[in-house]
Amino acid sequence: MRSLDDNTGRVTALSVSTLLLLFCALEVLGSEDILGSYETGDREFREYESGDRLVYYHLRMLDEAIVEKDYIVYQFDKDTQDLVDIRTRWRDDLPEHLPTGLLSRQEAEALVEGEILRSRLYIISPESDVFPLDPTPDNPCWVVRHRVKDRPVVTIVDAVLGMVLGNGVPPPYGGFSLSGPWEFGPCSGTWTSWRQNAKTWFETMGYPTESIAWPTQSDVQGHVQSCETAMFYELAHGDHNTFASGCIGGTTSEITNASEIEAWIADYPKMPFAFIGSCGGMCWKFDGTFAYEFRKGEPDSATSVGYCDMADPRCDICWSQSIDWQTALFGYMNQGWTVWDAFNQADADYPACGDSNCTRFAGDRDFAVVPVVRRDPWPPTVDVTQPDGGEVLEYGTVYQVTWEATDNAPIGSVTILLSLDGGMTFPDTLATGEPDDSSYLWDVPDIDSKTARIKVVAADCALNEGEGISASDFTLWGNISGVQRREMEGVPKEAVLEISGGNPVGGESQVVFGLPAPAGVRLAVYDVTGRCMGALVDGQLDEGYHAVRWRGSWPDGGRLGPGIYFVRLDSRMGTRTVKAVVAR
Repeated sequence: MRSLDDNTGRVTALSVSTLLLLFCALEVLGSEDILGSYETGDREFREYESGDRLVYYHLRMLDEAIVEKDYIVYQFDKDTQDLVDIRTRWRDDLPEHLPTGLLSRQEAEALVEGEILRSRLYIISPESDVFPLDPTPDNPCWVVRHRVKDRPVVTIVDAVLGMVLGNGVPPPYGGFSLSGPWEFGPCSGTWTSWRQNAKTWFETMGYPTESIAWPTQSDVQGHVQSCETAMFYELAHGDHNTFASGCIGGTTSEITNASEIEAWIADYPKMPFAFIGSCGGMCWKFDGTFAYEFRKGEPDSATSVGYCDMADPRCDICWSQSIDWQTALFGYMNQGWTVWDAFNQADADYPACGDSNCTRFAGDRDFAVVPVVRRDPWPPTVDVTQPDGGEVLEYGTVYQVTWEATDNAPIGSVTILLSLDGGMTFPDTLATGEPDDSSYLWDVPDIDSKTARIKVVAADCALNEGEGISASDFTLWGNISGVQRREMEGVPKEAVLEISGGNPVGGESQVVFGLPAPAGVRLAVYDVTGRCMGALVDGQLDEGYHAVRWRGSWPDGGRLGPGIYFVRLDSRMGTRTVKAVVAR
């Protein structure tokens, strides 16, 4: 471990006596089997110390399946070894063994899409919070965690029936604890007890936690560039702006710098809680230090806690009590105390740390991590820029839907929805899983509506969703006749005339015309010489749109020869003429 000399800035080596102290601190305490009077079976218990208590706990398994929420916990006084508390949750309706012929892990994973992360076999609890299936499955289930288009997904597969039952709730938060090597060239040793203590407490507080010895820099980066990891713990050689987390080639330290934390976290939310355990990790708190960069320099809703100069002789006693101090800190935090109050109480319990200024705090003094806080509780902001109202979109065309989405975290995917009732409901999905590239090319469908709106829903990497909706209604024109289209517009401002449904004229062709006011009209067909070939309409009509189906023939069965003709509308509003082509 290295420490920064306050006067010279030199890095000094860890003393032999401190290395011996560190080695002794790693010895497993309470090795006597004090469970013998209470547990005579073959259940395996894990042991750890929590403050003045020695804790043994057993997580129930049914063969290789985890029995969710079933456990036994014994708590003993560490000094007297007297039993203090027993906590048990145990279902009595389960068989002794799993049924035979279960779906294999590979077969279960083959039923889901995306990148497989990990899979475990579970007996799901009727009181499950993270696998909320109704009804609760009686059979053992594979819980497959995977990523689909960068989004975490939990899929539950019945291991007997071989079918997907539904989805679980992916954790929107998490933890990470690391410890680097003691020595380099070659690399050896690690602070396992400290790291595992942090993992145990983080998970007790409600944060699923990954714990790694000698993590690669990509491991560290992955938890910094995350919307899920809310609790970060490191104990490694280093100071306020570097720590040696990993080992390259078995000999060389892999260094993580505060400047790298700053760059990695720039597009992600700040880390709510960071424990900086490297020797000089919390000695400084200004811009460019870990204490500052994990919080992104922000004063609210984030804290940094850790050690300062643990290799200095003044901190020798504190170092020997460091796991106890750490346990006290996390224990008070677990009770819902603010991190600041928990920090002060831990210092009061172990004054060799507080009085020697070997432990430090930075950040929000009113911030607590229990109940569970999310790394990113804020949804994206979305603004639909087009269509934003008033547009007329015709069937058969391609329209570019555009939006602007902003967030404090990367946006993973976008869903685009259509409403035909002015935004009251959005039953039609136009696209899902689209990248957030601010635009989508939409093939306008064969739908008629004057009250259409678009909704864009953006989901960030923490699965927070924000949405934006067209500011007002736009119009969709499907594959409809000219008169239907015109009727959607109402009364024209002037006389209009067109041929719809095909030109050359055929079975679906119509002559569509509109009048701004009641008038006598004559609608007739002329050849290229100006000769009148016959009238389609001759009489008084109301204002609005009118249509005459015309196939190039007359009601008496006569038909015009192939060629070019002109349809002319005469009224007191003037004359309108359109060209018509009659084919064979």
